[in-house]
Amino acid sequence: MQEKSPFPNISPENKPRAKERGATRREFFDALSEPLVKTAEGINNKDAVPEGVSVAEESPKISRRSFLGLPKSLDKNIKESNAGKETGEKINSINSLSQLKGKIPEFIINILKKITNGEKLNRREVLVLGAVATTLGLGSYYGGKLYRMNIQEDELAKSVLEKLTADEKYQKMLSEQEEAEAETEEEVEPMSIQEIFDYEKERIEFDDTTVEAIKNYWKKKYGKNGKLYQDFKKAYYEMGAWEAYLKEIFAKEGVPEQYLYLAIPESHWNLKAKSGAGAVGPYQFMASTAVSYKLKINNVIDERLDPLESARACAKNLKYLYGVFGDWNIALSGYNGGLIWEYKKEADADKKSYSYRDYQKYIERSINGIKDELEKGIFKHEVEQGHALGRIARRYGSNVDAIGKINNLKKDKKGRYIIGVGQILEVPVTTMNKEEVFWRLVSAYRENLDYPAKLNAISELIKNGEVISKKEKMIFSHHSLKVSNKSYYLIRKGGNLADASKKLGIDLRMMERLNPNCVKRKKFIKFYPELMNGTKINLPPDMSITYTLEDLARKTGRSVEKLATVNPAIKDFNSPLPMGYTIRVLEV
Repeated sequence: MQEKSPFPNISPENKPRAKERGATRREFFDALSEPLVKTAEGINNKDAVPEGVSVAEESPKISRRSFLGLPKSLDKNIKESNAGKETGEKINSINSLSQLKGKIPEFIINILKKITNGEKLNRREVLVLGAVATTLGLGSYYGGKLYRMNIQEDELAKSVLEKLTADEKYQKMLSEQEEAEAETEEEVEPMSIQEIFDYEKERIEFDDTTVEAIKNYWKKKYGKNGKLYQDFKKAYYEMGAWEAYLKEIFAKEGVPEQYLYLAIPESHWNLKAKSGAGAVGPYQFMASTAVSYKLKINNVIDERLDPLESARACAKNLKYLYGVFGDWNIALSGYNGGLIWEYKKEADADKKSYSYRDYQKYIERSINGIKDELEKGIFKHEVEQGHALGRIARRYGSNVDAIGKINNLKKDKKGRYIIGVGQILEVPVTTMNKEEVFWRLVSAYRENLDYPAKLNAISELIKNGEVISKKEKMIFSHHSLKVSNKSYYLIRKGGNLADASKKLGIDLRMMERLNPNCVKRKKFIKFYPELMNGTKINLPPDMSITYTLEDLARKTGRSVEKLATVNPAIKDFNSPLPMGYTIRVLEV
């Protein structure tokens, strides 16, 4: 069914007659504006509103010549601003567009928004566009072409858009309107991951709505009235000193800027943070992962503690994960656990493409599978390297004898049950501890799903201005350490040859050959006696000693504390730094 035109005076039937009458552009414009005038007047007379036209509230009476809702006072301003100008130079005080909201037919606002968003207009909207162009002072563009409907829509839209884009107040109006529309959307009720993973539920579901609920939960926790707000505020403030450098690092790796704030949920920007699992630093790296991304870890230096080096490793890790899965949310989940690789195996086997939505369903199936097994009272456990039966029993709230009996396990000579890596054990689970066991078994899933939602919550809060104050950017220069020409190392604070070898990173056997007097033997036992302060230890010919942080403080005229602030990777201020190591020196 063809849509009824809201412009009865310019319907296809009467256009030819208008042409035969020799209609001028002014007559055509009057014909177009008449239903709009009726629309505005129809606020107090609903019968006057043409069918198919919706109107904004509080529309004032408007003349045909200014049917877009321009106030009468503006007409005078337009005349004054145009006075004395050539026709081609006429301008229009378009700042009045900021007053359009709630004052003109709503369908015109919608057309303007469609133009701004680059959307395709239909024929009726193109006609209105022509009138809008005229009212904006763009002149009698296309003249008869407008009348014959033979309009180059893209060009006309471009002209109008350029005029609108130049008006900041109009852009502000659109922005406020979009924000108001966003606020009116129904907000998902905040829910914690614990509430979503309720064991009492018949089935646990995880989808986009639950992701939004978890995000809103963390927005509430990190928001101004939340328990974590002060930690959030402090972390954001402290990050300010490094933020410019962090942005460069993430941009260089092609990782979205918001991911630099991963350090907030990870550590609250505590550079020395250490998790129970052993992850260290602001971006929380395990030693094995850190080394794979070429971070230095030894007795003197741990680059996991360095904001920029750990950020570089973080960005590279996320870039790699995104390259595998093509989804940033999956990459985030992978940053916090290894479940994504099990998902990948399943997706590859089913020849399915990767998506976070599909990953959510994989987690959902896994969690409900665990729940179903627990409900049966028997849980199947695959033995992994290092798993002892006692540890397995404690995990499920069971006991070794119950597991041994149900699996017919044999015992060794010492009476211990024999199990092997890869063996599937049936573990009895009592009704009393099913829920407790469930929480233990799904902990990795919970943390994994919490992660993207938590970061997205923090990103939104930052974007919305919940935290503003930032520490001033630190300005520092880089200095590659010059090495000394000494062929020996001077013992300053006691210790023995083995201690010196460990500090300097030199093979102990080589040190023994160069310093035989520092090695003692008693029968078949070799030991290293304590050395006096001032004792010289010979070094290999190609070995030189770099400075300690204390040495550098004296040479640069900076305090050890200031050097440590910009070089947090250095753990031991008194130990020689590696040859060629680059340090930062804070500019005064």
